[in-house]
Amino acid sequence: MVYSANLKQLSAKIGHIEMAKMLKDLGWTEFPTRRNNVKTFQTENDIGFFQIDLPFDKELVDYSKAIYRAAETLAQASNRSLEQTFLNLLNPASDIIHIQIDNFDTSSGSIFLEDGIKLFNDTKKMLIATTKDILNPQLQHSKNSPKKVSDFVNMCRFGQTEIGSYIITVVCPFAKVESDNAVQLTLFDEKEEMTNSLTRKVVNKLICSIDNVKKAINNDSLENTINESLAAGDCISVNFLETLADITEPAANNSFKITADYSPIIKGNRLDKHSVSINHEYHNPMKAFVQKYRTVQTNKSTYIGKIKSLSAMINVETRNEGKIKFVFVDNLGKLKTATTVLNKEDYNIAIQAHKAGKNVKIIGTLISNQNTVECEYFEVIY
Repeated sequence: MVYSANLKQLSAKIGHIEMAKMLKDLGWTEFPTRRNNVKTFQTENDIGFFQIDLPFDKELVDYSKAIYRAAETLAQASNRSLEQTFLNLLNPASDIIHIQIDNFDTSSGSIFLEDGIKLFNDTKKMLIATTKDILNPQLQHSKNSPKKVSDFVNMCRFGQTEIGSYIITVVCPFAKVESDNAVQLTLFDEKEEMTNSLTRKVVNKLICSIDNVKKAINNDSLENTINESLAAGDCISVNFLETLADITEPAANNSFKITADYSPIIKGNRLDKHSVSINHEYHNPMKAFVQKYRTVQTNKSTYIGKIKSLSAMINVETRNEGKIKFVFVDNLGKLKTATTVLNKEDYNIAIQAHKAGKNVKIIGTLISNQNTVECEYFEVIY
């Protein structure tokens, strides 16, 4: 499990208020006690009868030891390892993703430096692509991330690695979307908000997308599956496929496994199948689809220029799209002006690009008699 962690030292970082709330949410019953600085919780299940005497004053000399004993009891009652229990207690309002890479080079539990850096970067890219697939389903996303996507991904943290091939943990705090922002939830927010949070959706979507890609490749129907998912609003984007293909590159004979360690206090909206694996044999079909799509994209025209003006509905809450007018240089070296319509996410990014005076890249089809471009891809060039 968690490698090289001194759990007794970590005990001091566990808050008694959060732990008491967690115990109540897990069905433990609080019993009155004469001591003001200790609360007693009990539970009984198929495993047995358990009691926790939880210290309620961090100034107590034995606070860390008492918390450690409480964590041990909670682990036994929950039939979970002590390391898993500590991870949940230290991150009480979070789902946790375990990502495992298994190949010859990682069999000792270590990984080459370059491979490790790539794995961490690919994991971040996969989280970004999955979040975009949920919030703005489309076949290809621009490299720019809307603020709410960046907000959410920046909340996530890499935990300690684990023994067993090479396993990293990603702690994903519960978050909800408010307008253009992602806002972190706490243990004391409504359970329904955490059940339906962006976090739980991303964790479930990540596993479902990999599982659906595997099934599609097994049935030789990857392109149909991707198109059907887009039509149904449950998109698996080219960005996601490309990252998944990179992780499963055949040269390394990689086997890649993702497991969701759901927050024990949020029992709703969980997948029955909370783990999925995929290996290097699926790399080539995914890479072929990505390259085919990129080829189609290159048949479109690319326009690089600056935004001249923007227009959209004044009410940001009800705005679904916006129009930009941009200036570019055509193949004859002449300045041209055209307009294009962007979705809400890209339009918000365009506003910032216009303020900063940055160039933009638009891929699409020019309708010359209307001086408009049917935009299929938008990106700010830094």
